[in-house]
Amino acid sequence: YSTPYNGSDHVIVGNGSRLSISRMGHTTLSSPHGTLDLHDVLVVPDIKKNLIFVSKLTSHNSCIFEFCYSAFKIKDRMMGQILATGHRQGGLYALDPGGAVEAVEALSAIKSGKAPMDRWHQRLGHPNSRLFRILDSKQIIDVSSWFK
Repeated sequence: YSTPYNGSDHVIVGNGSRLSISRMGHTTLSSPHGTLDLHDVLVVPDIKKNLIFVSKLTSHNSCIFEFCYSAFKIKDRMMGQILATGHRQGGLYALDPGGAVEAVEALSAIKSGKAPMDRWHQRLGHPNSRLFRILDSKQIIDVSSWFK
């Protein structure tokens, strides 16, 4: 779920730009082995990448992160099961698309649907049109004008 953000804070990115926050909420990242809760999710329409703070994720979930030079794993703290994986892309570690983390669940807090298709395409890891149709059927985004 998410609610409109009425605060005065902004997200400041590397070049010093201040980006407006439009919504704030809660969502989950689901895997076959469990669910990771994301609290205080900020929706920033002008940001290029979806970012997750490791410290926030580990403080709200019983999980650990294992990093190496080119990849990482998120594991359940008690059982050691892998909940999600990712790889280094440039200077950032990105969750693997289509792997353990379900993109539809991750977007449940971002119900604005106002971003253009190319921005959603980038945010979701460059999926095919089938995923956009699923998101549209769940009323997460509106793609009625995209596929004509």
